[in-house]
Amino acid sequence: MSNKKRTCTAEGCKTKVLIKHPFCRECFAKLPKEIKSGLVYTRQSFDGAEVMQAKNRAREFLKDLHERQEEKTMVSGKSELVDVMLEDRGQHENGKAHAFFQGDYLEDRHGNEREQWIWLPLSQIEIQHENNSVCTVTMPEWLALDKGLI
Repeated sequence: MSNKKRTCTAEGCKTKVLIKHPFCRECFAKLPKEIKSGLVYTRQSFDGAEVMQAKNRAREFLKDLHERQEEKTMVSGKSELVDVMLEDRGQHENGKAHAFFQGDYLEDRHGNEREQWIWLPLSQIEIQHENNSVCTVTMPEWLALDKGLI
């Protein structure tokens, strides 16, 4: 079996996928159920023309979705920013990321509890120290959601 990869066929997506898949997981998850059903087939139910139509419908749907998201960003003019209170744990040695602690602990393989650090890119955040190690971190809402902070 070949492991050759190419870019997802959805407009604006740069994710690499196996050559046999037209879309990455994130783009496929955005598709409505009726379009997804046309993309899923077995060898017995394969109809090349129907599958090609389903792929085209999916591309059009994702293109429209991408355009609506771009319009929304242009209308607002900025991304929404959020402030999150975290404990500072220091900067990465490469100088591009910073570690924070929110209060969650993990158990390592020896049964010991350790802090779960959250790494945030310095290019996306602003840090304001309150006292000692506690600070307010301002970041785009999408980043806070992605890291599970809100």
